[in-house]
Amino acid sequence: MMSLFDQMMKWPMDMMAAGMQMMGGMSGMPGMAPGGGSPMGAGGAAKPMAPPATGAAPTWGGGKAASSKKEARTMSSHDLGGDDLKYVRYSILFTKADYEASLLDGARDLVDYPADAASWSATKIARFMGDAARGKVPRPQAWVDRNYPPGAGSGGWEIPVKDDRYVRFVFEVEQRLPKSDPDYEKQRVEAIREISAKIG
Repeated sequence: MMSLFDQMMKWPMDMMAAGMQMMGGMSGMPGMAPGGGSPMGAGGAAKPMAPPATGAAPTWGGGKAASSKKEARTMSSHDLGGDDLKYVRYSILFTKADYEASLLDGARDLVDYPADAASWSATKIARFMGDAARGKVPRPQAWVDRNYPPGAGSGGWEIPVKDDRYVRFVFEVEQRLPKSDPDYEKQRVEAIREISAKIG
């Protein structure tokens, strides 16, 4: 009968032999070197992996990811939602052929509430047209030269209903800023009072 000492000496050899057989059976698996060898070179150094057969250069997150980031930036420049402060620049244009004009150029506004872009734009246009009807907005010189709109005078002017479709509103959110805490000053005063009470 084999002694306990002999068994203890034999086990490492059996395990090594079983490991060699297993490596031989894995020779056809991906990542193994031909002939059942290891992908590690001599001295334990990793062998360089072969380049992909397609020859296509890796995108490293370029392509679709970069496009998604660009779309996100475009969407955020026209997004008036959120509880932060939106610093917005906007213009009102008229695009009818031969009557093209910038009616309001580069006005700015600070939107301090979550707004819907369509309704906010409609409100700005309505206010502008109201001011024009009350004579607070001068007509573009090109309109004066062409006597447009018909019947316009010093008392104000209105765009004919049939030409409303040529009114364009363009805007861009130039910057977003966080709102300050409305209770900040109150909290600061209370903190100063507490410190003064402790010192006194």
